[in-house]
Amino acid sequence: MNKKINFKKYKKSLIWILVLILIMGGVYYYQNRKPEMKLITNSEEYGEFIAKGGNESEYLEWIRELEKQDNYGGKTPEETLELYIKALEEKDFVLASKYFVLEDQERELNELKELVKQELKDYIFRLKLEKKISYLESLNKYKFFIFQNEEYKLIVTFVKNKETNIWKLESI
Repeated sequence: MNKKINFKKYKKSLIWILVLILIMGGVYYYQNRKPEMKLITNSEEYGEFIAKGGNESEYLEWIRELEKQDNYGGKTPEETLELYIKALEEKDFVLASKYFVLEDQERELNELKELVKQELKDYIFRLKLEKKISYLESLNKYKFFIFQNEEYKLIVTFVKNKETNIWKLESI
């Protein structure tokens, strides 16, 4: 009773079964893949994240973990602005960009790299002008209205990183 199986006879069927298994595996992988975690900087990126099956609560937890590790900033908005200006004066744009909220750091770094020498000097000068402070308690935000000779020049907005209790630049 030593019967041998003739695989040549079943070759086409075996190939079809293998192809079917590969297709089913690909479909399973596609449906269960998770999008790469990266900082979302605008509504378009958020839409893409959700369309790729992203989970908002997992993303928020990932952001919270990043914020727990973020130690760039000051204990007060004034201190954060001083640190930012110092980094700009030293032309350390990577460090300067880290004083911004996480989702804006890359954009800010690119913008700072684009500044030419004179523009950078003017920018630093404007940041050092007289400041009038406004605190928006409901949003836990500070706004500095920067004036020169009673003329408005800039608004600098800060938010508090609740995970580390440091102030981050939100916008200039």
